[in-house]
Amino acid sequence: MEPSRRSAEHDSAVRETASDASLCKLSASQLGYYADPFVQFFVKSPSRRMPIINRGYYARVAAVESLVRKFLASEDDGGAPQSKKQVVILGAGLDTMFFRLKNQELLVNCEYFELDFPDVTMQKVSTIKRRKPLNGLLGLSDTKNFMTAVSSGYTELNVPGYHLLPCDLRDLEAVSAKLETVRIDRTVPTLFVSECVLIYMEAKFSTQLVAWSASYFDDVSFSLYEQILPDDAFGHAQIARFTEHNYEVAQCWDMNKIYYHYLDPTERVKRERLEIFDELEEFHLLQAHYCVVVASKLASTSAARALALGEVKA
Repeated sequence: MEPSRRSAEHDSAVRETASDASLCKLSASQLGYYADPFVQFFVKSPSRRMPIINRGYYARVAAVESLVRKFLASEDDGGAPQSKKQVVILGAGLDTMFFRLKNQELLVNCEYFELDFPDVTMQKVSTIKRRKPLNGLLGLSDTKNFMTAVSSGYTELNVPGYHLLPCDLRDLEAVSAKLETVRIDRTVPTLFVSECVLIYMEAKFSTQLVAWSASYFDDVSFSLYEQILPDDAFGHAQIARFTEHNYEVAQCWDMNKIYYHYLDPTERVKRERLEIFDELEEFHLLQAHYCVVVASKLASTSAARALALGEVKA
């Protein structure tokens, strides 16, 4: 197979993960693992997933959203809320976290950016246009206003506080140019969020992305949910990728550690009662293949302190 064709097929497979993730998140949401009234709009044919998958997606969503919430709530060194923050979702797919946070009024003084392939962002733009609960949160219920916010051949959507941008994360020059057109601020606290994205990129591209982020932003942090083992060579390399490219601090916990020592234990126990199953060994094995990585360019910032995973309590 020709390299160009092989690359195109790889990219297509990566895009399909967006729909699968939404399907799994909808399954978990419908069973009460977490509240998401918006994910239903991005799934054409809902289907119930196995309990082990539902619980795993609860852990994934809870961990990622907890980190974002803590970043948003972080204060400056004087104890006052910071005037502005930015959240950048890499390979955002059909994720609905923006709408959940917006609906809870947690994105005040925050610019939220979602980056993905053009065909994925086009699908998301189309869905937002058709669904009033989505376009209403953006102040775009009026068709004329919506069309004013859309650009780049129906693949881009920009309103104050939200920017859905088409781009290939392997082309950092184009990514920089796109972000600059929507006036991203290099000087304010910025959090990059990635869910199973860097794992699908060649190592050279993901490493370049990390290095670029540290050189581009003054106060930047990363929150990753990835398919890696923290204690194997690749897990250590993932941490080193940050610490060797101007990130002063990086932590990596596997999802078992996150599940039992980071997530709210009261909320966790409630979810465990939703679907009783005996495959705990299988669940633990599955969770051990995923991890959360947090990293901050500056260890002394409020964002770095807010994102710290902490120590395991006995």
